[in-house]
Amino acid sequence: MTHCTLFYNSGTTVRGLRQILTGFFELQRHGIVKLDLVRRNWISNRSTESTWNSERSTSYLLKVIVNHKASVIYDVSDGIELEFIKAVVIPNCDILFKRSYTRGLAAALEPKIVLPLGLNYEVTSRHNRMDKIFNSVGAAIKYYVKSSKLLSDVFGVDRNKSFEMENFEYFPVTTHSAKILFLTRLWDPRSAKNADRRNAIEQLNDSRISYIEAGKKEFKGRFVGGLVADRFSLSRSPHLVVPRWLTSKESFLKLVKESEICIATTGLNNSIGWKLGEYVAATRAIVSERLHYSVPGGFCNGQNYLEFNSAEQMIKAIYALNENVDQRMAMMRNNYVYYNSYVRPERLILNSLIAVTSEHKLAPAAHAHTKPYIRGRSSRVGEAISSRGANCESCSQGMNQLNSITEVWVSLRGEHDIVVERSVVCHECYKLKHSLHKIYHSSQQNRLKCDFCARPTQLYAINAMLLCLRCLEQDRIKELLPFQGDSRVFQWRQPSFGS
Repeated sequence: MTHCTLFYNSGTTVRGLRQILTGFFELQRHGIVKLDLVRRNWISNRSTESTWNSERSTSYLLKVIVNHKASVIYDVSDGIELEFIKAVVIPNCDILFKRSYTRGLAAALEPKIVLPLGLNYEVTSRHNRMDKIFNSVGAAIKYYVKSSKLLSDVFGVDRNKSFEMENFEYFPVTTHSAKILFLTRLWDPRSAKNADRRNAIEQLNDSRISYIEAGKKEFKGRFVGGLVADRFSLSRSPHLVVPRWLTSKESFLKLVKESEICIATTGLNNSIGWKLGEYVAATRAIVSERLHYSVPGGFCNGQNYLEFNSAEQMIKAIYALNENVDQRMAMMRNNYVYYNSYVRPERLILNSLIAVTSEHKLAPAAHAHTKPYIRGRSSRVGEAISSRGANCESCSQGMNQLNSITEVWVSLRGEHDIVVERSVVCHECYKLKHSLHKIYHSSQQNRLKCDFCARPTQLYAINAMLLCLRCLEQDRIKELLPFQGDSRVFQWRQPSFGS
């Protein structure tokens, strides 16, 4: 089991870090890591920190010590401030995971190891203990106000529950007439510290306004777009401002799930905005401005999104997705796989820990998987295979005794073939998949029911479907699909991966 020590202080409550913290606590819940929380200012040079406090806070950084050896920092800030990174971040870590990552940054910071963190957005779970660690009385009051539906409605704030990761997730579903969504905000250029920054903000505002106006003109009622209601937007473009209730987190996530095509734009400092991560979590077909930073896992134009750089290109990309249902569904499926492999909080952190243990060759915590594990696969272990000299197909390590695992993929809509993979893996890799599988296992805690008999009992995930043990033993999965699969796949016994 991997041991992780998390260092936090009064600034660790920044919203972008909730995804990182949630990932660690979810892995702890599934028995993959052991966490220690330490309240400490980890900056080694106090004078260095005070020098930078006027320009840049360390609140966007989380330091973690992995297995008492490797010092890791997660940086969720937008943009790159190279001097700050060299002066404050690099002296305090062995490996840096950067939200705004470029190869040029990695080269500039050699020999330190800099890796892409991935898509970032504000998300949490009820197991995130940091949500209930308060640095002031005001923070505690704010939390309990947001925990109450009545008080949150009275004060006009989003509920804590709205940010739980299950509320972001959705399955790929298409219709013949797709809705298009683009709700965004403007930034007040008067807050800029210099002329270049002010011009960049004005250009960002102008482009967002032009995209909304073009979408409304071209797609009429099918285009749900507008600006968040604030003082600057009301003075700049009042005709595009939408009601406040429409942009609350709960309403926004509902609109995302109802809209098959969602539009994402570049954020401040050319950052990848939170909305892109939210769209991927909901497995939407995405039209996005060009990404200026890199993320892991082959997230690319044409496969996970269509790129545009002008209002005309945006309209063209929307038409391409709207008129081709197969392309739209393929993109949504790609984003479903990508989310469960690289974006979901526990998966994002697990990937980073695998990279850390690989770089530092630490004692066995997690194995480096060549195939991404997709939440929702069903797996069961067979008899141990005597395989002297053979290698695990997942982590490539040589083992004398390997386990045979049969993995079943079922189509989300039941329209394509069942895919059955048989692989030979070591016991550590099996335990890792076993632990991740339990994400959907405790139905009473997650308030889930069997998709066939609706019994709220222990469930087993087979891709988009959740079935209880009774329905599995009776081969009820066949009745949920419009075709017959290989009967051997469904000869279920008491599954060894659930208890």
